[in-house]
Amino acid sequence: MASSCRTAGASSPARTLRDWFPALPFLAYWIGTLFLYELGPIINPPLRRETYLYVLGGLACFALSYAAGMNGRRPDTPPNPDREVDLAHAWFKWTAPAALFGAAGLVVDRLLSGAGSLTKTLAETEFVREEYVTNTTWLTTVSVAPYCLSLVSIAAYFICLKHHRVGRGSHAMILGQLALLAYNAILSVNRGVLLWLLAYWVFHLFFVLGASVKAFLFARSYRAARVAIVLFLVASAGYMYFIARYRNSEIYLTYLASTEVMAERYTISSIDAPAAGALISLIGYGTHEFTFIDAFLERAEPLAFHPGFLVGARVLDQLRRFDPSLESQAEITARVWIADAGLPPFAWPSVFGWLLTMFGYLGAPVFLVLLGFTYGWLVRQYLTTGAFGAIVLVFCLYTSLNMSFNWIGGDLQQNAGYLIGAMLLLLRRDVHT
Repeated sequence: MASSCRTAGASSPARTLRDWFPALPFLAYWIGTLFLYELGPIINPPLRRETYLYVLGGLACFALSYAAGMNGRRPDTPPNPDREVDLAHAWFKWTAPAALFGAAGLVVDRLLSGAGSLTKTLAETEFVREEYVTNTTWLTTVSVAPYCLSLVSIAAYFICLKHHRVGRGSHAMILGQLALLAYNAILSVNRGVLLWLLAYWVFHLFFVLGASVKAFLFARSYRAARVAIVLFLVASAGYMYFIARYRNSEIYLTYLASTEVMAERYTISSIDAPAAGALISLIGYGTHEFTFIDAFLERAEPLAFHPGFLVGARVLDQLRRFDPSLESQAEITARVWIADAGLPPFAWPSVFGWLLTMFGYLGAPVFLVLLGFTYGWLVRQYLTTGAFGAIVLVFCLYTSLNMSFNWIGGDLQQNAGYLIGAMLLLLRRDVHT
């Protein structure tokens, strides 16, 4: 009889995909955008050798430590998952309506305060971010409190869905929450949220359910999922182009196309000038982080310790409603470095840039090692035991890493998920000891 446990080396392709899936979008994004920076349509300024070493070395540190965290024998199926499913269902019953209420509050405040409207998004796209989007009131701050349970509710939903513990009302609460988040993103002319929402369902398919690529592509049971994902990808791509085309003025896009013509590797300028400018803007959206990393690395100290920014920029934005002067040391350092390098002040240093302001160029790889090992260990905990607390933490880290072009800290929903997931894991350990 074959043993119920097998080593990682004996893993099937589907199991290997499941093991690595939580980390794959993060690794694929940075490798893909580095290729786009180097080989894409625009010829970008060359990066220093140290920058390549820092980014690629950081990714290697993360991947190797992730593998080390997952290392060990584990069963194909977690033993006795009923307790964890019951726990997930108990959390879902109150976090889902709370998160739905919070998401509704965010939309209501944006509409009532004039911070956004569908008409402004469609007709005044260029001005929404500059003139309206920050006009939200205290209703947004209040709504963030129940909304911060969003990721916990979705993780619980995924577990309940896997074990057929979801009714129509439960589906409606989650789909309603996600629809409100998408609508709020459209009202605020935010182009990234739609892809993040799609990433939630991909996580459910390939990690929670453990679907193989072959099954997803050809199995009849995944036909609806295939169609939905393709339609969502098309809609997301169209929306992202719409924002790139109309969030900037036609004069600026034409100027962008004309100034970049000499730096084109391929003939982008042969198409309509504003369309070419929008395409160049989209390429810059995914690659400008490397310029920041290069400038930050040139100015970074070997070691630093200013971890305050780990909570995330948007959390600090909400805290500034109480104390407008609040600013982390990492933000102060980044502002100085950006000004010194002559970089645009409203772009993104990314996870690799912010780590330099917080921990220095020697401390940053150490942080990535610790992060990768913790992430891999949590993945193994969930796959070994089915622990609800573990999947809450894995899902929150997954969504944070998907925002690594900006920063890993994410929002209050990630931080709330870290606290709740850690508490559930500690309580579970106490029960089993």
